[in-house]
Amino acid sequence: MTADGRSADFCRGHIMKAARVAVVAMWTLAGLAAGCSPSVSVRHVLPGALPLPPDVMLLRAGRFAVRTKAEGAAADYASFLKAALDKRLAGVALDGSGAGGAAETPAAKVALVGGEVDVAVRNAAGERVGRRWNPATKKNEPQTLPTLVRTAEVRVTFTVARQGGQRLGAAEILRMYSSAADPAVRGELGLERADDPARVPSVDSIVQGLLTECAETFAHMAQPLVLSAEMQLRPAGGDSARAGMSAAAKEDYAAAVGHFRKAVEAARDNGDVRFDLAAVAEAAGQLELAAEQYQAAVDNAKAKEGDAEAKESLARVRRVIAAAKAVGGYCSVNIELSDSLSCCGWHNSLSCDG
Repeated sequence: MTADGRSADFCRGHIMKAARVAVVAMWTLAGLAAGCSPSVSVRHVLPGALPLPPDVMLLRAGRFAVRTKAEGAAADYASFLKAALDKRLAGVALDGSGAGGAAETPAAKVALVGGEVDVAVRNAAGERVGRRWNPATKKNEPQTLPTLVRTAEVRVTFTVARQGGQRLGAAEILRMYSSAADPAVRGELGLERADDPARVPSVDSIVQGLLTECAETFAHMAQPLVLSAEMQLRPAGGDSARAGMSAAAKEDYAAAVGHFRKAVEAARDNGDVRFDLAAVAEAAGQLELAAEQYQAAVDNAKAKEGDAEAKESLARVRRVIAAAKAVGGYCSVNIELSDSLSCCGWHNSLSCDG
């Protein structure tokens, strides 16, 4: 090839390379434009079913007094319940941090959980005539069979108090058991006798199982609910929106609210700007404003394909607002659950002192 040919190839190669670089640069700039808006992280800690003063950070198991009406009971139920509750409260931090076992928590921020336990067990023993296979005669023959139906009821009144003795609240939890309704007694295939004494669990194993359920239920009632989300702000034109983006990037959400308010005034029909105002308002703790603007973003999107993120955010904020109103003063709640097909029955009641 001539020198001119080589020069032409060289130029064509550089032109193609420059074109590829330009395309890459265009995609890079587009990616930056799409991802340059800051994200806003929000985190709400809702109190559990047992509302407590905000200065109480941790719960620890205290003393329990047990009144037992259980023939055949041998275990120390008070110590068992304390150990079971301590284990389950170890992961409960009332601020939602999950550091329930933090040893450095000041004593003034720790409340003790104790209470009274009532245990009642009833054994209905007897006999009945049934048919059993006789290997000698190779026939099902009538035989007198011993029977036993064991029922148990455990009622725990948990009392929460400061270490100085000030009572903060109480929760009563009831658990019941019947061997006649226990699938384990009937066996894996459900073919065993439900009243066979040899298959009925011991009193201690039944009561300890119910006490464990009571401890688990109380820990669940005390556990706060954490709602968190991360939202990408939506780029919109205008100086006010850009100023809001800049403030949000610095996590100055109060200032961002002011800027996005102005942006909304200039573009009331822009659902993205309203979403951005709602997001920074939620991050700033202005929940009523956040709910109003999330609703506006949802309404704005109805004519289009909808705004799932705005709907989800609206539901979250409304839930937080409702929870805040519910615990403005301590409350009294009663919950009853039952399942006739299970071996256990449930009843929970909750009382809180202001």
